[in-house]
Amino acid sequence: SYSGTIKTGHFSLNDRCGLVTHYPPGKPYDSMLEASFAKRWESQKTEWVLEREVDLIPIPGSVMVPDFRIVHPDGRNFLLEIIGYWRPEYLRKKFAQVRKAECDNLILAISERLNLDKAGVTVKNLPAQVVWFKDKLSPKAVLELLE
Repeated sequence: SYSGTIKTGHFSLNDRCGLVTHYPPGKPYDSMLEASFAKRWESQKTEWVLEREVDLIPIPGSVMVPDFRIVHPDGRNFLLEIIGYWRPEYLRKKFAQVRKAECDNLILAISERLNLDKAGVTVKNLPAQVVWFKDKLSPKAVLELLE
């Protein structure tokens, strides 16, 4: 029964608590562009390690989840966002997020097939490095930016 007395307790969690998520497992990749890039990355002879959707970039009122983090054994790391086939509204939102992100290690891989002008966006003064691609994003092009 309730006594009305306030008691202070201490609770702790660790990696052996056996808790599991109630969320269903996610899709392996959001797009074929991401999947094919990750597959081609595996064949590269590089110390850089590709990790999928492991970092959050804080932006005012929200977060941005880049497609990949690329980590070097010496501690350097970059975040990679692939922008392939999207509607103008998506492009405006994504570019606005990037401008608000204040992230100095972000790389945007942007399809040359996108009509950025029509969407009203530009890569000028974008606080990110940009790598362009046509049909497939080349791991070599990304690695050249990293080195």
